[in-house]
Amino acid sequence: MNFSTLNSNLSDSQLYRVFLIIDHGFRYSTILIHLFFILVLIKSKSMQKRTKLYVNHATIVNCFYTLVMTMYIFFERPNTENQTLNNVLCSISEIWWIFSSYLRMYSIFLIAIYRYFAVFRADIFQKLNSSLIAVICPIITVWLLSVIFPVFFKFVLQTRPSRVFCLDGSTPIFTKTILYFLFNYNLIILLPSIIIVGIYIKIMIKLRTNSKIVSVNYTLNSSKSGNTNSKDSSNYIKEETQNLKKQRRFANQFIFMCISVIASGFVLSIFSLRDIIPNFFVVFFYPRPLLRIYINCSIMIVPFLSIYYHPKRKFFLKKIFFLDDSI
Repeated sequence: MNFSTLNSNLSDSQLYRVFLIIDHGFRYSTILIHLFFILVLIKSKSMQKRTKLYVNHATIVNCFYTLVMTMYIFFERPNTENQTLNNVLCSISEIWWIFSSYLRMYSIFLIAIYRYFAVFRADIFQKLNSSLIAVICPIITVWLLSVIFPVFFKFVLQTRPSRVFCLDGSTPIFTKTILYFLFNYNLIILLPSIIIVGIYIKIMIKLRTNSKIVSVNYTLNSSKSGNTNSKDSSNYIKEETQNLKKQRRFANQFIFMCISVIASGFVLSIFSLRDIIPNFFVVFFYPRPLLRIYINCSIMIVPFLSIYYHPKRKFFLKKIFFLDDSI
């Protein structure tokens, strides 16, 4: 059955209409929340620090998928009078769907590597932050990979845009459809997720070990009051304690961002099964709006996390709305 016919036959359902309205509301809300985050970023000097660049980048590109999703609220395919232009726009859209998924995950992967250096290789971390070019180069690499992989698999497996929404990975050859799904979603979700989880576990183990060492040193220092070395040691312990708190805050923000991106990535992979599961649009006709709502919830959580973990969040909103540049 043609998808448009199916849509017209079933969209009269009151329940479906409610799901669709909520779905559209979440798409608009997700974009507005990201725009608010950009406003926050412009106004907040502390969020413009070089050490926050990767988190800010991951937060902003997080919305790219929702942008193209929202565009297709208004039409099923580009519908200008020029058919050649329609085909070009549809091909761009085809790449954009999968490109945005790569970019979201690899931006989180980049944060994982960056935090690994911060905890285990302070020398590399400092060198990286000493130059703006050195910090930006990994972001450029992430963008290049996020473009190269979708284009490569498109031409090697000869996929084309789907008839509806110009989705990626459509091909009449079932084997190629399976290969497209396996190659892309192993590179987008499975392999990065395994590495990210491994890095996070190592970071948490290291932070707990450091916390115990600082705690032991504090106990020993408390038993030696009055001498100069003891006071110097006390200052060092205080600095280390503050540093550990900061690292834990980054680690917590990082893990919540990872959960959000990885979980939504797995849900997105369901939509890529449309040419693999028979009668996909019939089977998933009602669940699709709910799945999209979940995806947008996961996407909009990321800017919330970036704002919540702002070190001065108690005074943050007040200063933003009163245009205070001191934050």
